[in-house]
Amino acid sequence: MNIQGLYFNLAKQQNLRQPEEVESKLEDKDMNTLMITDQPNDISIDDSYDLLVNDDKNKIETKEKKENTMLAILRMNKPEWILIAIGCITASIIGARDPVYCIIQTKLATVFQQCDKNVQKRKVLFYVLLYVGFGVISLVLHSVQGYVFARSGEALTKRLRSKAFQAILHQDMTFFDREENSTGALCTRLATEASAVQGASGVRFGLIFQYLFAIVAGILLGFAYSWQLTLLKLKLLLSFIFRSLKQCSQ
Repeated sequence: MNIQGLYFNLAKQQNLRQPEEVESKLEDKDMNTLMITDQPNDISIDDSYDLLVNDDKNKIETKEKKENTMLAILRMNKPEWILIAIGCITASIIGARDPVYCIIQTKLATVFQQCDKNVQKRKVLFYVLLYVGFGVISLVLHSVQGYVFARSGEALTKRLRSKAFQAILHQDMTFFDREENSTGALCTRLATEASAVQGASGVRFGLIFQYLFAIVAGILLGFAYSWQLTLLKLKLLLSFIFRSLKQCSQ
């Protein structure tokens, strides 16, 4: 700067241009303000109606897009569909296990009505071994279900983090100048948000299949033993379902 060479001349020209740019921006801003104020404020009823209709359509489209989030997650988890299918099958077997447990429990209670002690011991031993067998099967099924859902969720998390990292790399420089997009905040989002989606696909479908098959198995066994009592229980079940749906809609 002391020599007053090329860099001095460039800095001097830049300082001279800044006031001119500020004045031109102010003039453009004043001109836009005058143009806006000069426009007539004569929006008709039809125009207002069209605006409301378009607003409602945008809200409906936004709602539909939100409802398809689950399908988008399933598409991203499509390479692991075999693991998810195995997990859903094991969840279905686990769900059908509970009604069978109830039957075994009632059978075990009726054993003590036998007068012969030897018959009681033999049947009690049989049902105890049956309980142990069901416990071992349940342990294996729960282990398989947890493993396959963990594998599919891990692959989904890795895929989501990779896509999120690629999206961050393609952002403009102004994106990283914001306080909410600091290095620590972005690392936290990569660590937490992707893993939060992990339980939205496989595990949730596993729970759905588990509860669904538990209800189906209970209804079938109920019809096999007493169809009158089962119909009464179904009536109560449907009333609970309708009340829950009504409460959720409110």
